[in-house]
Amino acid sequence: MAIDHSDNNFFLVGDRIKKTTLSKKRPTTIGREHYNDVVLEDLMASRQHAVITWEKFKFVIKDLKSQNGIYVNDEKIETAHISHQDVIKIGITDIFVYYGKEGEIDTFLLKEKSRIASSRTIKVKQQLDFSDRGFSGDLTSLTMDDIVQVINQAQKTGMLLIKTSPDDRVAKKIYFASGDIVHALCGTETNTKAVIKILQLQSGTFEYVEHVSPPAKTISKSTMWLLMEAHRITDENKEPHE
Repeated sequence: MAIDHSDNNFFLVGDRIKKTTLSKKRPTTIGREHYNDVVLEDLMASRQHAVITWEKFKFVIKDLKSQNGIYVNDEKIETAHISHQDVIKIGITDIFVYYGKEGEIDTFLLKEKSRIASSRTIKVKQQLDFSDRGFSGDLTSLTMDDIVQVINQAQKTGMLLIKTSPDDRVAKKIYFASGDIVHALCGTETNTKAVIKILQLQSGTFEYVEHVSPPAKTISKSTMWLLMEAHRITDENKEPHE
């Protein structure tokens, strides 16, 4: 019996975007501005970040000279063909490419989010040095986002200590409770300002020590908000893409 593909379409789906049907007749634009087909509420996205067009019987995504680039299946690209089950990453936003019936999108998205989260966690953990106390590593191979998200997803309680050089004597600590950032110390600063400064670091070493209770709870913002705010402040020092 032949499979009926008559109701099948290509869609862009994800938790942070509006479901969008890809068209073979007109481009699909992606970016931060409201006039795009796919609007990203992501401070790492440019106003006009990417465009998807139908070329030679395939959908193609192109980077429109954005600041922070595009990743397809964890590879940075300028132009790439996209197909079913590909994952486009712009900033902190995952966009899933789905081909099928609209009524099956929710099931597909649930499976794909689980698969991608598991895959990324494995890749990050491969670059960590584990001990009885916790784990350690350096910021040349991992970002602060990677480290925080591993702790957050595992719902760990403990302390993350960062050193920007071997003789660094300025305390840089982030405290977690059940995966959430609840307190931070950066030199003489504490609270949200301290954690934002630490999250912007791009070099140095880190050590996560488990089962260290936070000395106080001074941060109420969500971990995702803190990560986005750190990116926003970093982005302010870059020339915006018009």
